[in-house]
Amino acid sequence: GELKTLEGQVSIPSSKIEALVDGITGRPYDEALTLVGLQFLADRRSAYDQAGALARTFVLQSLVTVKVLTAYGETIEFRAGTPERRDYDAMKNALIGVGFGDGLLLQIFARLRSKGLVIGDVIAIFRARPFFPAESLELIANGLMKWFADDQVGAVHVLVPQIESVLRAMLRAVGVPVTRVEGHHVEMLLLTQLLNRLARLGFPDDIMFTMQVVLTDAGMNVRNRVAHGWLKRHECTPALTVRIVHLLLALATVQGDEAKT
Repeated sequence: GELKTLEGQVSIPSSKIEALVDGITGRPYDEALTLVGLQFLADRRSAYDQAGALARTFVLQSLVTVKVLTAYGETIEFRAGTPERRDYDAMKNALIGVGFGDGLLLQIFARLRSKGLVIGDVIAIFRARPFFPAESLELIANGLMKWFADDQVGAVHVLVPQIESVLRAMLRAVGVPVTRVEGHHVEMLLLTQLLNRLARLGFPDDIMFTMQVVLTDAGMNVRNRVAHGWLKRHECTPALTVRIVHLLLALATVQGDEAKT
Protein backbone atom coordinates (compact mmCIF):
# COMPACT_ATOMS: atom_id res chain seq x y z
CA GLY A 1 0.00 0.00 0.00
CA GLU A 2 1.14 3.53 -0.63
CA LEU A 3 2.27 5.74 2.20
CA LYS A 4 1.63 9.43 2.62
CA THR A 5 4.44 11.90 3.19
CA LEU A 6 5.20 12.03 6.89
CA GLU A 7 6.35 15.03 8.86
CA GLY A 8 8.84 14.33 11.60
CA GLN A 9 10.49 16.41 14.28
CA VAL A 10 14.06 16.93 13.12
CA SER A 11 16.15 19.23 15.26
CA ILE A 12 19.00 20.83 13.33
CA PRO A 13 20.37 24.27 14.26
CA SER A 14 19.38 26.92 11.74
CA SER A 15 23.02 27.94 11.43
CA LYS A 16 23.90 24.47 10.12
CA ILE A 17 21.04 24.56 7.65
CA GLU A 18 22.14 27.98 6.42
CA ALA A 19 25.72 26.75 6.09
CA LEU A 20 24.51 23.78 4.01
CA VAL A 21 22.42 25.99 1.74
CA ASP A 22 25.27 28.49 1.36
CA GLY A 23 27.76 25.72 0.67
CA ILE A 24 25.73 24.57 -2.31
CA THR A 25 24.29 27.79 -3.68
CA GLY A 26 27.59 29.66 -3.44
CA ARG A 27 29.08 27.49 -6.21
CA PRO A 28 28.76 27.78 -10.00
CA TYR A 29 25.41 26.48 -11.16
CA ASP A 30 26.73 23.26 -12.69
CA GLU A 31 28.58 22.35 -9.49
CA ALA A 32 25.62 23.31 -7.31
CA LEU A 33 23.17 21.22 -9.32
CA THR A 34 25.51 18.24 -9.34
CA LEU A 35 25.87 18.50 -5.56
CA VAL A 36 22.09 18.59 -5.23
CA GLY A 37 21.87 15.36 -7.23
CA LEU A 38 24.45 13.68 -5.01
CA GLN A 39 22.78 14.66 -1.73
CA PHE A 40 19.29 14.50 -0.18
CA LEU A 41 18.99 10.80 -0.95
CA ALA A 42 17.40 8.20 1.32
CA ASP A 43 19.74 5.65 2.89
CA ARG A 44 18.28 2.16 3.02
CA ARG A 45 20.44 0.87 5.86
CA SER A 46 19.72 3.89 8.06
CA ALA A 47 15.98 3.56 7.46
CA TYR A 48 16.02 -0.10 8.54
CA ASP A 49 18.31 0.58 11.51
CA GLN A 50 15.99 3.36 12.72
CA ALA A 51 12.96 1.12 12.27
CA GLY A 52 14.63 -1.56 14.39
CA ALA A 53 15.60 0.94 17.08
CA LEU A 54 12.04 2.30 17.29
CA ALA A 55 10.62 -1.23 17.50
CA ARG A 56 12.89 -1.95 20.46
CA THR A 57 11.93 1.32 22.14
CA PHE A 58 8.18 1.16 21.55
CA VAL A 59 7.66 -2.55 21.99
CA LEU A 60 3.87 -2.56 22.39
CA GLN A 61 3.36 -0.37 19.34
CA SER A 62 5.58 -2.62 17.26
CA LEU A 63 3.41 -5.63 18.20
CA VAL A 64 0.21 -4.11 16.80
CA THR A 65 -0.82 -5.22 13.31
CA VAL A 66 -0.89 -2.27 10.91
CA LYS A 67 -3.66 -2.08 8.32
CA VAL A 68 -3.25 0.09 5.22
CA LEU A 69 -5.91 0.91 2.63
CA THR A 70 -4.25 1.06 -0.79
CA ALA A 71 -5.12 3.30 -3.72
CA TYR A 72 -6.59 0.19 -5.33
CA GLY A 73 -9.18 -0.18 -2.54
CA GLU A 74 -7.47 -3.15 -0.93
CA THR A 75 -6.59 -3.48 2.74
CA ILE A 76 -3.11 -4.83 3.46
CA GLU A 77 -2.04 -6.05 6.89
CA PHE A 78 1.51 -5.78 8.17
CA ARG A 79 1.89 -8.20 11.07
CA ALA A 80 4.52 -7.82 13.77
CA GLY A 81 7.78 -9.66 13.19
CA THR A 82 7.31 -10.19 9.45
CA PRO A 83 9.70 -8.95 6.74
CA GLU A 84 6.79 -6.99 5.25
CA ARG A 85 6.25 -5.12 8.53
CA ARG A 86 9.96 -4.35 8.70
CA ASP A 87 9.84 -2.96 5.16
CA TYR A 88 6.77 -0.88 6.04
CA ASP A 89 8.40 0.61 9.15
CA ALA A 90 11.63 1.34 7.29
CA MET A 91 9.70 3.10 4.53
CA LYS A 92 7.93 5.29 7.11
CA ASN A 93 11.31 6.35 8.47
CA ALA A 94 12.63 7.04 4.99
CA LEU A 95 9.62 9.23 4.23
CA ILE A 96 10.38 11.41 7.23
CA GLY A 97 13.92 11.96 5.96
CA VAL A 98 12.73 12.63 2.42
CA GLY A 99 10.20 15.16 3.72
CA PHE A 100 12.94 17.01 5.60
CA GLY A 101 15.14 16.93 2.50
CA ASP A 102 12.31 18.41 0.44
CA GLY A 103 12.31 21.45 2.70
CA LEU A 104 16.03 21.93 2.14
CA LEU A 105 15.64 21.49 -1.61
CA LEU A 106 12.98 24.21 -1.66
CA GLN A 107 15.37 26.60 0.07
CA ILE A 108 18.26 25.71 -2.22
CA PHE A 109 16.33 26.12 -5.45
CA ALA A 110 14.73 29.35 -4.23
CA ARG A 111 18.21 30.72 -3.48
CA LEU A 112 19.62 29.56 -6.83
CA ARG A 113 16.74 31.10 -8.73
CA SER A 114 17.11 34.37 -6.84
CA LYS A 115 20.76 34.38 -7.94
CA GLY A 116 19.77 34.01 -11.59
CA LEU A 117 19.45 30.26 -12.26
CA VAL A 118 17.54 29.74 -15.51
CA ILE A 119 16.05 26.71 -17.24
CA GLY A 120 19.01 26.47 -19.60
CA ASP A 121 21.37 25.96 -16.66
CA VAL A 122 19.39 22.93 -15.50
CA ILE A 123 18.95 21.45 -18.98
CA ALA A 124 22.69 21.80 -19.58
CA ILE A 125 23.30 19.31 -16.77
CA PHE A 126 21.13 16.70 -18.47
CA ARG A 127 22.51 17.35 -21.97
CA ALA A 128 26.05 16.78 -20.73
CA ARG A 129 25.25 13.39 -19.23
CA PRO A 130 24.65 9.99 -20.81
CA PHE A 131 21.26 8.29 -20.79
CA PHE A 132 19.13 11.39 -21.43
CA PRO A 133 17.44 10.82 -24.83
CA ALA A 134 16.70 13.84 -27.03
CA GLU A 135 12.95 13.28 -26.79
CA SER A 136 13.19 13.20 -22.99
CA LEU A 137 15.27 16.37 -22.92
CA GLU A 138 12.56 18.17 -24.88
CA LEU A 139 9.88 17.12 -22.41
CA ILE A 140 12.11 17.80 -19.40
CA ALA A 141 12.64 21.34 -20.71
CA ASN A 142 8.87 21.73 -21.01
CA GLY A 143 8.40 20.47 -17.45
CA LEU A 144 11.06 22.86 -16.16
CA MET A 145 9.30 25.75 -17.90
CA LYS A 146 6.12 24.84 -16.05
CA TRP A 147 8.07 24.61 -12.78
CA PHE A 148 9.65 28.04 -13.27
CA ALA A 149 6.17 29.41 -14.06
CA ASP A 150 4.91 27.91 -10.75
CA ASP A 151 2.66 25.45 -12.59
CA GLN A 152 3.25 22.58 -10.20
CA VAL A 153 0.47 20.41 -11.67
CA GLY A 154 1.91 20.64 -15.17
CA ALA A 155 5.51 20.23 -14.01
CA VAL A 156 4.84 17.07 -12.01
CA HIS A 157 2.78 15.43 -14.75
CA VAL A 158 5.38 16.13 -17.44
CA LEU A 159 8.52 15.35 -15.43
CA VAL A 160 7.54 12.15 -13.60
CA PRO A 161 7.28 9.96 -16.75
CA GLN A 162 10.71 11.19 -17.92
CA ILE A 163 12.37 9.42 -14.99
CA GLU A 164 11.18 6.12 -16.40
CA SER A 165 12.32 7.15 -19.88
CA VAL A 166 15.85 7.80 -18.59
CA LEU A 167 15.91 4.46 -16.74
CA ARG A 168 15.01 2.66 -19.98
CA ALA A 169 17.78 4.51 -21.80
CA MET A 170 20.25 3.35 -19.14
CA LEU A 171 19.27 -0.28 -19.63
CA ARG A 172 19.34 -0.02 -23.43
CA ALA A 173 22.83 1.48 -23.25
CA VAL A 174 24.17 -1.72 -21.67
CA GLY A 175 22.15 -4.05 -23.86
CA VAL A 176 19.50 -5.02 -21.32
CA PRO A 177 16.00 -5.49 -22.81
CA VAL A 178 13.32 -3.05 -21.62
CA THR A 179 10.49 -5.23 -22.91
CA ARG A 180 9.22 -8.70 -22.07
CA VAL A 181 8.15 -10.93 -24.93
CA GLU A 182 5.67 -13.76 -24.39
CA GLY A 183 4.65 -15.42 -27.64
CA HIS A 184 3.33 -12.68 -29.91
CA HIS A 185 2.80 -10.29 -27.01
CA VAL A 186 5.37 -7.57 -26.22
CA GLU A 187 5.09 -5.83 -22.87
CA MET A 188 7.05 -2.71 -21.88
CA LEU A 189 8.76 -3.01 -18.50
CA LEU A 190 7.48 -0.50 -15.98
CA LEU A 191 9.19 1.33 -13.14
CA THR A 192 9.58 -1.42 -10.53
CA GLN A 193 10.77 -3.92 -13.14
CA LEU A 194 13.26 -1.39 -14.51
CA LEU A 195 14.62 -0.70 -11.04
CA ASN A 196 14.95 -4.42 -10.35
CA ARG A 197 17.03 -4.90 -13.49
CA LEU A 198 19.18 -1.88 -12.72
CA ALA A 199 19.77 -3.17 -9.18
CA ARG A 200 21.47 -6.22 -10.66
CA LEU A 201 23.79 -3.94 -12.63
CA GLY A 202 25.25 -2.04 -9.70
CA PHE A 203 22.92 0.97 -9.86
CA PRO A 204 23.56 3.27 -6.85
CA ASP A 205 21.35 2.05 -4.02
CA ASP A 206 20.74 5.47 -2.50
CA ILE A 207 19.19 6.68 -5.77
CA MET A 208 17.32 3.39 -6.09
CA PHE A 209 15.89 3.59 -2.58
CA THR A 210 14.88 7.24 -2.93
CA MET A 211 13.00 6.39 -6.11
CA GLN A 212 11.25 3.54 -4.32
CA VAL A 213 10.28 5.92 -1.50
CA VAL A 214 8.92 8.62 -3.79
CA LEU A 215 7.68 6.81 -6.87
CA THR A 216 6.57 3.25 -6.04
CA ASP A 217 3.53 1.96 -4.17
CA ALA A 218 5.75 0.92 -1.27
CA GLY A 219 6.10 4.65 -0.57
CA MET A 220 4.34 7.72 -1.94
CA ASN A 221 3.31 5.96 -5.18
CA VAL A 222 3.78 9.13 -7.24
CA ARG A 223 4.48 7.24 -10.45
CA ASN A 224 1.20 5.31 -10.45
CA ARG A 225 -0.80 8.23 -9.13
CA VAL A 226 0.36 10.38 -12.03
CA ALA A 227 -0.04 7.61 -14.62
CA HIS A 228 -3.59 6.70 -13.52
CA GLY A 229 -4.87 10.20 -12.77
CA TRP A 230 -5.07 9.71 -9.01
CA LEU A 231 -2.82 12.61 -7.98
CA LYS A 232 -4.99 15.48 -6.78
CA ARG A 233 -4.29 19.08 -7.66
CA HIS A 234 -3.48 20.11 -4.09
CA GLU A 235 -0.95 17.27 -3.86
CA CYS A 236 1.09 18.77 -6.70
CA THR A 237 3.12 20.91 -4.34
CA PRO A 238 6.34 22.85 -4.89
CA ALA A 239 8.02 20.30 -2.61
CA LEU A 240 6.96 17.42 -4.86
CA THR A 241 8.15 19.26 -7.95
CA VAL A 242 11.61 19.96 -6.55
CA ARG A 243 11.90 16.33 -5.44
CA ILE A 244 11.15 15.13 -8.99
CA VAL A 245 13.73 17.59 -10.35
CA HIS A 246 16.12 16.27 -7.73
CA LEU A 247 15.59 12.67 -8.88
CA LEU A 248 16.44 13.68 -12.43
CA LEU A 249 19.57 15.45 -11.18
CA ALA A 250 20.46 12.30 -9.22
CA LEU A 251 20.19 10.25 -12.42
CA ALA A 252 22.51 12.74 -14.07
CA THR A 253 25.22 11.80 -11.54
CA VAL A 254 25.22 8.15 -12.63
CA GLN A 255 28.29 7.28 -14.67
CA GLY A 256 28.26 4.78 -17.49
CA ASP A 257 30.29 2.20 -15.58
CA GLU A 258 27.72 2.20 -12.75
CA ALA A 259 25.14 0.70 -15.08
CA LYS A 260 27.35 -2.18 -16.19
CA THR A 261 27.93 -5.58 -14.71
